[in-house]
Amino acid sequence: MGFSYNRAAFRSPILSPAQQCPALVNAYLSLVAIELFLKDHLAKHVNKVPATHDVPKMLKTLAAYVDVRYSGSFTSMATQLSTRLANLWCAAKDVSASQVPSTSFPYIRYVRHSSDWGESASTDDDLKEVLVVSNQIIHTIFKATGEKV
Repeated sequence: MGFSYNRAAFRSPILSPAQQCPALVNAYLSLVAIELFLKDHLAKHVNKVPATHDVPKMLKTLAAYVDVRYSGSFTSMATQLSTRLANLWCAAKDVSASQVPSTSFPYIRYVRHSSDWGESASTDDDLKEVLVVSNQIIHTIFKATGEKV
């Protein structure tokens, strides 16, 4: 048991930039981009941007500052993202199986992928579900704010 999948996934864009990135990399990078956008955008509206990786919470905060047509979408996508993240399995500090906290997406770097771990592991399809929600968030952010993530 180990992190062979993770190491290969994060190496892939460096070694083979023309190839499609693994689901883990796409999901993680999408969430990093969303987090950075939210921190920048929320800084225009709130006194103190939270020093957190809680993207769902930041999406709910964003909902208060966008056109009402989009606020419900952000709240709904925050819930979807929380659920998708919590469905992923990662390695805790002691390498035991743990679910990814929905309040801290960077834990997906330590996802327990089914190709490396037998039990309590996530699949590419699980990671792609996170990516689907992330892509919906990116699209809705652009529609609601006119800004690219």
